[in-house]
Amino acid sequence: MNALRRTTNAHGSGLKTTRLLAVVVMVAGMLAALVAPAQADPYSEPEYVGSIGHPGRAGVYAWGMATAPNGNLIVGDYWNYRTHEYTPEGVLVNTFGSRGDGPGENNAPHGVAVDPTDGSIYVADLNNGEIDHFAADGTHIEDLSTFALHPLTFQPLTVPFPYAPRLAFDTNGLSFMVSSHSTPADFVNRLIIRDGDWNTVGYIGEPGQYGVIRGVATDADNRVYAMDAGQGLIRVFEPAPGGPLLNYAALPPMGAGFFNGDARGVTVDSDNGWLYAVDAAASQIEKFDIAGNHLITWGSEGTGPGQFRDGGRDVTLTPDPRPGFETAPPIVAVADFGNNRVNVYDSDGAFLWDFPNPPLPPADDGFNQLQDVAVSADGAFLYTADTFNHRVQKFNAVTGEVITTWGFRGSNAPYAMNYPRGIAVDPDNGDVWLNNTREGDIQVFDEDGNFKFKFGTWGHDPLEFDYSRGIEVEPGANGRVFIADSNNFRIKIYNKSGTLLDLIDCAVGSSSDVLSGCTDVAVADDGSFFAASVNEGRIYRYAANGNPQGFIGGLGSGPGSLRGAYGLAVHDGRLFVSEAWNHRVSVFEFNGTFVDSFGSLGSGASEFQQPKGIDIANGKLYVADHFNDRIQVWDLGEATGGGPDVVDPSVAVIAPVAGTSLPAGAIELSGTAGDNVGVNTVNVA
Repeated sequence: MNALRRTTNAHGSGLKTTRLLAVVVMVAGMLAALVAPAQADPYSEPEYVGSIGHPGRAGVYAWGMATAPNGNLIVGDYWNYRTHEYTPEGVLVNTFGSRGDGPGENNAPHGVAVDPTDGSIYVADLNNGEIDHFAADGTHIEDLSTFALHPLTFQPLTVPFPYAPRLAFDTNGLSFMVSSHSTPADFVNRLIIRDGDWNTVGYIGEPGQYGVIRGVATDADNRVYAMDAGQGLIRVFEPAPGGPLLNYAALPPMGAGFFNGDARGVTVDSDNGWLYAVDAAASQIEKFDIAGNHLITWGSEGTGPGQFRDGGRDVTLTPDPRPGFETAPPIVAVADFGNNRVNVYDSDGAFLWDFPNPPLPPADDGFNQLQDVAVSADGAFLYTADTFNHRVQKFNAVTGEVITTWGFRGSNAPYAMNYPRGIAVDPDNGDVWLNNTREGDIQVFDEDGNFKFKFGTWGHDPLEFDYSRGIEVEPGANGRVFIADSNNFRIKIYNKSGTLLDLIDCAVGSSSDVLSGCTDVAVADDGSFFAASVNEGRIYRYAANGNPQGFIGGLGSGPGSLRGAYGLAVHDGRLFVSEAWNHRVSVFEFNGTFVDSFGSLGSGASEFQQPKGIDIANGKLYVADHFNDRIQVWDLGEATGGGPDVVDPSVAVIAPVAGTSLPAGAIELSGTAGDNVGVNTVNVA
């Protein structure tokens, strides 16, 4: 406790002497609010403590599907970065591919296809902008650029590569590659036709003519079927003469009214004249005849035999009869991504089997590219957004032991998650707030994972979110909730009931990409707050009322510069910043003065591969080490506080005694002011 002796003037304060009793009472109340804790202690280098967790992936994340000439099933294993060959019964025959940017490596295999002329396998390596080409036995042959030439000028392409998730081959070895989304504009939702030497020989569709195209398939007559998820139907094309390039004429589409928005893969049984399509939004398979007549629907949401978790992803089938059998009927195999398996049915939708059986889920205490971490105010419990496993994990923050997990891949239901990227703990009641990024909602749980409520949806309106990431909860009953609505280039401020209070611009004008805008928010004790602009290398500061107060940092790799500024935390009057692309944590004074940075690229102790979310409690810094699949822990030491400052400053006015009548003029106050950390200044207003 520090002795308090300050002199003020009643006239100078603007208060009249006739309200002296109120003066004394109000001064005491104001003093309590205006006592400033002691200034930050001298900084000491954080000491590395250890790590929590380890890589933890499911046995298979089934996504792309195709059938080899021998009748075996080719399965893209999305988040294990590899491709498998199984017998139709589910016996693993071969595995090839790995994560990376080199020859034959991938950064998530999307669609897979087989060239019927030689049995070679093509894997859509979307994030590397390539199609990876393998021999039938899995030997790498070459990596093919998704787009080498501009579709109109045929000049070398210099703009970002488009979203090319699927391809299919006809009987002549021509490939039809899906180009989805809107980068660049000349490729929007078209099919690009190439010959066996990967030369562009034609296109189907004009830019923007169709909705978002997902699946593609061909039949024995070389007709092409494209799943137009944006317009909820299947487009059909057939070869037609004319023009310098290959030309395809549009036939009447099929399936209108049978798809619910998130339609995916499609495949054709030419032997029997049937077509199968995946309606992921409804967790169903739709079967048509080749003329477009609807025949049957099967499937439902769930984890039971033949059900889907968040819908299927792709579909393939075996010939009739299956190779090696004289009478064996075809089977239909569907990638059940959310349940980590492949479901197998007969041609009428009767469930036959699944594989792997049982499916191998990700291990508790294991991570798949976690992106954020939050700690309870007392430092006892640690919560993680296990992003690519679509779940939350709760740990003992001291021992590192996992306590519980909750969440699953899904949509529009309590506990249903879609790549959650932000997590925070309410320091008052321990509630866990989750930024469910790809679904566009915010979910709230109690400290044990019991669902309480959720709000928000995907979009650009004030109550909607677009790739929102970080989240922060301010202490106090009236504490605010700050959400980095990243791709909408704003910070959204809510109360703890989920009511929107304010919208604040953030990183407007920065590059527009999947990773854009501001990614995290941290709040200082005085209510001012900071926001990280990931592509600008800046930390924007705002007053408590949201008014901009400039920025800290700048793009670069030197001391005080930032690359990939992502996660934020405040402690003892300093700001801690994770730098995803500099693979380090930097520390600044609130005024922007650079203090320190630590960490480097690697997988060893105290090294990072893209650190993302961070949090601080009880003098410990916790860092979500994204690509190393772990949480790293640093001790900030007694010199940096050693504990959260959660106690408000206090004031006791001893004299003058309440009710004393005083003449106009100077008033001398005496008393004490206290704070759990220490008192720096006392202001009287």
